[in-house]
Amino acid sequence: MTLRHFFYGAGLLIIAFAIYFNSLPNGFNLDDNAIIKDNPLVTNLKNIPKIFVSNYWANTPYEKGVLLYRPIPVLTLAVDNFIWEGKPYGFHFTNVLINAVNIVLLFYVLIFMFGDALKPRYAALAALLFALHPVHTEAVNMIVGRTELLAAFFSFLAIIFYLRKNIAGALILFFCALLSKEIAVTIPVMLFLYELYSKKKIEIKNYFFFALVLGVYLGLRYFVLHGLSSIHQEGILAGQDIWARAATVIYVIGLYLKLLFAPFYLTADYSDYTLPASLLSFKVILSLTAILLLLAIAWKHREKKWILTFGILWFFITILPVSNIISIGALLGERFMYVPSAAFALIIAALFVYWKNIFVRSILVAVCTLICIVFGIYTFNRNFDWKDSFTLFAAAEKNQPNNPRVNYFMGLKAETDKDIAKAIKYYEMTVKEFPTNNWKPDSNTVNNMKARIKELGGIAVNKLESESIALYNTGLKLYKEKKYKESLEKLKKAVELNTFYADAYVVIGGIYVERQDPKNAIEYFEKALKVNPNHPEAKENLKRVREYYKIK
Repeated sequence: MTLRHFFYGAGLLIIAFAIYFNSLPNGFNLDDNAIIKDNPLVTNLKNIPKIFVSNYWANTPYEKGVLLYRPIPVLTLAVDNFIWEGKPYGFHFTNVLINAVNIVLLFYVLIFMFGDALKPRYAALAALLFALHPVHTEAVNMIVGRTELLAAFFSFLAIIFYLRKNIAGALILFFCALLSKEIAVTIPVMLFLYELYSKKKIEIKNYFFFALVLGVYLGLRYFVLHGLSSIHQEGILAGQDIWARAATVIYVIGLYLKLLFAPFYLTADYSDYTLPASLLSFKVILSLTAILLLLAIAWKHREKKWILTFGILWFFITILPVSNIISIGALLGERFMYVPSAAFALIIAALFVYWKNIFVRSILVAVCTLICIVFGIYTFNRNFDWKDSFTLFAAAEKNQPNNPRVNYFMGLKAETDKDIAKAIKYYEMTVKEFPTNNWKPDSNTVNNMKARIKELGGIAVNKLESESIALYNTGLKLYKEKKYKESLEKLKKAVELNTFYADAYVVIGGIYVERQDPKNAIEYFEKALKVNPNHPEAKENLKRVREYYKIK
């Protein structure tokens, strides 16, 4: 390692921190509240020993349904809570810091893996693309996304230690990565593929030790959770046969590829993505084509351009745990892309290694610089969407107006704002859309929503009637004071709220009579009679206007 490497690393650290600096004022979002605010394992340091013998979802509504063992992220949250006294900005600061360190670690992973074949400036540019990638905004902004950040932190360190021949250190770090998130199980696989394709000597005993560490982890997990996985938690995939499940897995991997290479129109929720019905659906065939194309490229270049092969395989291997081969209860999550998206940096690094032509490299540098600018702007702006849960779902609504879960939360927001009409609209959209999407709320949620629509409907009617009466009384008073312009404004608002308000129509007709506007006067007297055919004033005034102006 040289001083140049240090300066590149320092520069990456500063940029990575700067791009997420505007996330510090954000609050708690989504699962943050359950895992942090309402969790005694986090809010009381005396419970730290219990963290290591508890479900990740302990003390939350999901404790019985989901089996996850991730004590290290919970431990860091407890320490954060103590240091920052429960203030969200402190938790966000830690996430931003861990992410920034991860960028530097990835830079060193590239340096140690590819040595002299990859110049430091190109490794730095590849790491910078990873730092600015918009798909990471969920993992960094959502505080409980720390599981992804810590899994990457320990995994990258484990790879560096392994490459530096510190096997004991690599095994300890691998164990820490497993205690952060299950995706770390793929790291020994990636190290094996690296040694295989780079023609380095494969020490089988090292992988025996990795297997031993994995066995200890699984034993500990089983002891704490009384099970290894939440296989009963089928979630959105409940009832799918093997072919439908295969179609879903292919489709999901295709969606992750889209997020890797075109990370735009991001959202915190993907419940409006309908599940494929069969392997022959268009979106499955399109996804399968992209998958096979990349795998064909990897196979073709496995000998002479193995770094490219390694980068492609990194994506496919690390994405498998979240691809729903075994249901994870969520169709898709941008946070799940944190470790797999390192493939983007690996592929870019491979291009710099194998495209030796100065002109071609210059073009590649220019393209990567442009991508960095676009990614950076998008990532920085996306951070603002994570201000709070309602801001997040309002951003999602722009791209997903038919998303049932988004509409549900927007309905809750409208209720909070006392906008009853808007709340009813969102709830009705939710009830209408959820059966055709992959969001599967429990029956109580749906039934309660339907009951709430009826309840809000009654409240809305009463509220509108009260407001229209108040406007009518004000308008009538102004009419008697011959303030016709002001009176007309109030009365028209009254009939907007209550289209069956015959008395208001009559007074509006009277104002047009005073203005010598028989056409509009007749129109409003007729509206009053349409609502109440026996309204005496409307009948009499209509007759007089027609006689006076000789209108039939």
